[in-house]
Amino acid sequence: MNNLTTCILTFLLVVFLSFESGADESVMDTQHAIPQMNVNSNHDQKSSNTSNIIKLGLEDFIKLVKEKNESIIVQQLEWEISGDEIKNAKSIFEPEVAGSYEHERSKEKYSEEEKADLFSALYGATGNDRDERNNNYNIALEGLLPTGARVSLGYTLQELSNNFNEDTGKEYQTFIGASLTQPLLKNAGLKTTMANIHIAEADYDIALHTYRQQMMQVVSNAVAAYWNLYLAQEKYRMRQDSVKIAEQVLRDNRERVKTGKMAETEVMEAEAGLLLRKSLESEAKQDI
Repeated sequence: MNNLTTCILTFLLVVFLSFESGADESVMDTQHAIPQMNVNSNHDQKSSNTSNIIKLGLEDFIKLVKEKNESIIVQQLEWEISGDEIKNAKSIFEPEVAGSYEHERSKEKYSEEEKADLFSALYGATGNDRDERNNNYNIALEGLLPTGARVSLGYTLQELSNNFNEDTGKEYQTFIGASLTQPLLKNAGLKTTMANIHIAEADYDIALHTYRQQMMQVVSNAVAAYWNLYLAQEKYRMRQDSVKIAEQVLRDNRERVKTGKMAETEVMEAEAGLLLRKSLESEAKQDI
């Protein structure tokens, strides 16, 4: 009876010390919680490779989730696109340079009155045809104002050539001017001109809040999964320690039975306890 009491006290002492040691290690690991993540889905220890196991701190894990999660990437792209839409909407106020070239060629026969006209005789018009060859060059800088008005600053050059100035050479006419066209009804006013910009800015705000909401949701789910994995790994580690203790108790009981210090029933109870702890270890392993 005394031997049985001594064995029970020894077993309780070993369990208490193991639990105390495991609790201290758990506190230290919680402060530096870095769950081990196996890249492979296979949990078989024989086939697993330690090179495939990585350790990630919580900050590194959250950073990795932000970089690799597809839903966050999609929302971020939509947010960036909405920012480009604002720039596109504001581009209506960017000045435009417009240029044109026009060539005119016309031939017309003189009438009898024009042939007898003194003006034609003085300028030495010869032949029976009037021949004109003109080149028109235009360039302008145009822009839109917030009020809906359009401003244009232009330059025009006309190059005139005909059979009246064959001896004197080509004639040139130039024009420089500015124009301001302000609509009074349609397309007039700040609200009308700025409408697309305000819509693009509203879409930008919506995309930004959607991006933030998606990120918070994904990150919160990832953090929860992170701690669930840490809890499962700690639970599995404790089950492993429990199996080791049960195996040691079983070996000690068998030695005591051999020396006649313990009954066979104690060995059977230790074997049953070992089987129970191995079952709990297997369940904990499946949760990882």
